[in-house]
Amino acid sequence: MKKWILLLIPVVLLITFYKVYADGYRVTALGAAKSNHFIADDVSLIDHYKLGSDDVYLFKSDKKEEYQTASATKSGFLYTSRVLVYWPYHEDEIETVGWLSSSSGTLLSVVSHDEDVAYIEAGNGTNRKRIETEKGKRITFTFTPKNRSNNLNPVAYNKEGEKLYYYGFPETNTPHQSTKDIKWHKVDSES
Repeated sequence: MKKWILLLIPVVLLITFYKVYADGYRVTALGAAKSNHFIADDVSLIDHYKLGSDDVYLFKSDKKEEYQTASATKSGFLYTSRVLVYWPYHEDEIETVGWLSSSSGTLLSVVSHDEDVAYIEAGNGTNRKRIETEKGKRITFTFTPKNRSNNLNPVAYNKEGEKLYYYGFPETNTPHQSTKDIKWHKVDSES
């Protein structure tokens, strides 16, 4: 009887380890983010952020032609990743390369391809942040749960403080808009 128990213990441990591994649990936050079921197999790491209690990783996939933002949360002594947001590559003057909003906070990462953009603001009220930028440089806004907002109202300005771009739906009376319409839009200079 003791031999069966001695043989059964390693089998149970092996099955448990396989189940935990198959569910995406890893020893490191980066390992968990890379094991997210929806992440591309060719991702390269762009940056890492601490957002509240979570680790957030910004990846790039040339095969899928998209940026991927994955969040890893500690669960006991292991990490798991259940949140992944992706943004396809695009040729807009301001490109969103990362976005994540969770109970740990909000992250927005963008690259301006317009040399007239001097800074971008995001946030609401007293929690509004301003980051100076230059053409081709990526900037990232992070908001903790205390100053987090579901609507960051991101706006890009020139050095004179004139509004050049806004982020969101187009300012039209189109009755049918989709999430593909949410992007950076040039401000009409006549308005």
